[in-house]
Amino acid sequence: MKQTEKRERRLIVRFILIVLACGVLGYFIGMLMTKYGGNIRPLPQSTLESITRMFPFLFAGYNLVLFAACLMINRKAKGLLTGWDGEEEIVLDTIEHLLNYPILLGNIALILNLFAFPLSIQLAEWTDLGKKTEGFVVFAALVIFLLGYVWILAVQNAALKMEKTMNPEKRGSLFELNFQKTWESSCDEGQKIMIYQASHQACKITSITCVILWMAALIAQFTLGTGILPVLCVCVIFLVMNVSYMITAMKLEAGAKGGQQLL
Repeated sequence: MKQTEKRERRLIVRFILIVLACGVLGYFIGMLMTKYGGNIRPLPQSTLESITRMFPFLFAGYNLVLFAACLMINRKAKGLLTGWDGEEEIVLDTIEHLLNYPILLGNIALILNLFAFPLSIQLAEWTDLGKKTEGFVVFAALVIFLLGYVWILAVQNAALKMEKTMNPEKRGSLFELNFQKTWESSCDEGQKIMIYQASHQACKITSITCVILWMAALIAQFTLGTGILPVLCVCVIFLVMNVSYMITAMKLEAGAKGGQQLL
């Protein structure tokens, strides 16, 4: 018992030292940004104009690359599924592994597009290219954004259909609002455990990311004049994630205890 208490005291002391070290480091970073941040020159207008003119092509370019990659992966998976003799399990494992990539790449593309679309609008506002050119940049970004959403749904839906072909017990459509809940309910216990473990890991990483983003937003608020909105957005995400996690955990705990009492 004493060893446990000593270990806990050491952990508390180490935690306090880490917090103090981070505070001191943040103080000096803030001082440096306050002193030199105002001297950081923005990009020259000519550079901003060049970036703005090229941005629709960059926006469309990475979408085409990711779309082509997803198509090739889906085609390879479909070829393996067509030639499957119905006996070798390793082939099914290979196909299921391949089908993870269109989902992953599609989600990455979606998040990049959610960033690129408002960025194109901001670039158009920063530059003085004329109303016609600025309007073209914004319109092109809007079209690419919408088409990007279409191809993401198409490749992910194709992967989902192949997954359901291999596992007829799987249910759910990508276009229904409760797809995640329906899909999870059709998974077996082993798959549910993997989903829960992955979700828990994602929750931990997101918590660390929120803390880092909060510090960055706080420093930017006092040094770059970004205002309170970036800090608010990070705190809202952090709050929603933690509250939803704890409410769900309490409901599951209450349900488990109720089941034990019935037994």
